[in-house]
Amino acid sequence: MDSFRVLFSVVVMCSHFRFLKSLEEEAKRPGCAPFFCGALGNIGFPFTNSTHPDCGLFIVGDCERPTQKIKFNKATEWYHIYSISQSDSLTIIDQHLNKTVHNHSCTAFSNLSLPSSSFFTLKITPSITLFKCPSGVTLQSDFKYTNCPDFNIYYNRTQDSLPKDVPENCSIIQLPRKFTPAVNTEDVFSLLRDSIYVNVEVSDDCTNCYYQQKGRCEDGVNGAFHCAGAAKDGRDTNLKLDLELGSGITALILMCILTFFIWFYHKAKLQSSNISALDASELQSINYGLPIFSYKELEKATNHFDLNKELGDGGFGTVYHGILQDGREVAVKRLYENTFKRVKIFMNEIEILTRLRHKNLVTLYGCTSHLSRELLLLYEYVPNGTVAYHLYGKHARVNPLSWSTRMTIAIETASALAYLHASDIIHRDVKTANILLDKNYTVKVADFGLSRLFPSDATHITTAPQGTPGYLDPEYHFFYKLTGKSDVYSFGVVLIELISSMPPIDMKRQNNQINLANFAISQIQSGSLSELVDPALGYTSDRAIRGMINCVAELSFRCLQQNSEMRPNMEEVLAVLQGSASEKYETQYAEDVTEEVMTARKHPSLEQLMLKSCSEHHLN
Repeated sequence: MDSFRVLFSVVVMCSHFRFLKSLEEEAKRPGCAPFFCGALGNIGFPFTNSTHPDCGLFIVGDCERPTQKIKFNKATEWYHIYSISQSDSLTIIDQHLNKTVHNHSCTAFSNLSLPSSSFFTLKITPSITLFKCPSGVTLQSDFKYTNCPDFNIYYNRTQDSLPKDVPENCSIIQLPRKFTPAVNTEDVFSLLRDSIYVNVEVSDDCTNCYYQQKGRCEDGVNGAFHCAGAAKDGRDTNLKLDLELGSGITALILMCILTFFIWFYHKAKLQSSNISALDASELQSINYGLPIFSYKELEKATNHFDLNKELGDGGFGTVYHGILQDGREVAVKRLYENTFKRVKIFMNEIEILTRLRHKNLVTLYGCTSHLSRELLLLYEYVPNGTVAYHLYGKHARVNPLSWSTRMTIAIETASALAYLHASDIIHRDVKTANILLDKNYTVKVADFGLSRLFPSDATHITTAPQGTPGYLDPEYHFFYKLTGKSDVYSFGVVLIELISSMPPIDMKRQNNQINLANFAISQIQSGSLSELVDPALGYTSDRAIRGMINCVAELSFRCLQQNSEMRPNMEEVLAVLQGSASEKYETQYAEDVTEEVMTARKHPSLEQLMLKSCSEHHLN
């Protein structure tokens, strides 16, 4: 391990050699050092102040006042700044947008006056695309806002489903969207954010112009980039410096090669399958357009990762409660080690969550750079803890979850998993510790570090089993075949937990009860379900609840089948659960479920018919 650390340090030194050289160049540029600006702290290029306008692209002012402001070019207005991160991301306030969104004014529906240029882009994240059409024009879309006198606003649930054919007299508008999706998506104002999160991307040409040629970035003829005031001997100076430092670079490269072979000789047999180098293109696209936060920002938000702010501890990192500078409550996941494997997990969770939008999936707000001191992921804060905590934590005996709440949890979790599978994603770590509850007990499925993209034309993925003991699909465990039915098995364990209020593995239980899934199958087969059900649910006293629990128990029995082909898919699971919770549930049917279950078990061909009736019977 020591030799690996040496290798990692040397490789980082080699890869950042030009960056260190750039810092040296910056130090030689008089008057362009980072400057202190009030609550924003020390900031530098591409930001500058009015005293040294040539030292950056965007003027920041009012550094001596409580609230700072920024001007993106001479033609644009001043914007108030909430924060600036070291990754050149900032939160600003557009006074007009702020006022019109709060007042639900139709004048909000116009594009913001953020400028564009040949050498920088200002990207609003997250954003929503709206189509503003005259009242007589119609457009096919998911939603339509009709409360404006002269026009209508059309918009869709996701950016991926935007209309293809847009009439010429309809204008396209992009406005900032709230980080957390609104419940009432039919009211467009409930989706809009009154502050603007902006990612600033400066082109390589402009960066080289500033650092290497000590010039000024401008839009030239026909909109082409122009480096004004560049030093004539800039290239010669760089070439001379490169030649002078060539011998040092060569020595570092040789050291890298030598250290690699030493490490490979001693460690290859033990670790060749554990750590893999990351592709350069993967590293460049790691954030997938997600807002980047600096390590210092998140360290401050969590009070230096105070132990008292810990929310949970998992296999790959610890989660902390934090408060950002703009007042948002967040959850910050801190990965244990910044190794190649951890970076892969870090990248995977970002890629999965940035392509998903579902009310029962936790929202990813941002992350640190993969080159940050530590790998940190930033989520919405879900305040009510995990389902596991409510089922068998310290709180469970004082205020146990009602059966109706447990049914809602089951349905919302199944809905989230069905959505994942429809999006060709397998969660791979479904468990009650990864199902969070907000203040209204709404489900938020979390932790996508182990999730996998599943090709639509594949029957399975061959991969080493990963997951949590007690939830792991036996077929996946023994044959290394991962499918969507692996999540179905894990969800079957979750259903048994909701019925029994027992953890999936408990060494304190009798030998035949240690594994909850095996114990549940035994109890269902023997007709002794009452011994498994949590007494607090009213199983023996409420006929309707007893019928629903019987139905859910039979569903879990199918989910826990050893052969994955015998399990239902998540869409079928969701349909059965929704049917079981129907208000038209008939008490006589509730009494008859147990007998039907036993008959179906003896005659497997009847099992699917029974489950079908379990959902359809309530709907008739």
